Amino acid sequence: MRYEWLHDGVVYADRYLFADSGEGLTQCYARSLAPQGLTERLVAAGHVHGQGWIQTSGLGVPHRFVHVRGDRDRAAVPVGVPEVDVPCGTTGVRYE
Repeated sequence: MRYEWLHDGVVYADRYLFADSGEGLTQCYARSLAPQGLTERLVAAGHVHGQGWIQTSGLGVPHRFVHVRGDRDRAAVPVGVPEVDVPCGTTGVRYE
């Protein structure tokens, strides 16, 4: 699964997870595309690790998700979040 967060119609963060367990694989957060002030709020709330890596777990419910592969019927689908079929919209360094 890929969870995506959008600002002004552009993906600024995503997180890949195992579909069946919801365990995180990688994530990406583009500060330059995020809503103004969000990065500072996430850092102040402790959603940052290592060399300033913003943790997408602090973003809450994603705006949309993509089922990438695996058994769709066993997927941990977020309630009320639309599914889309689009290629990955973020660029940058991916981290765990």
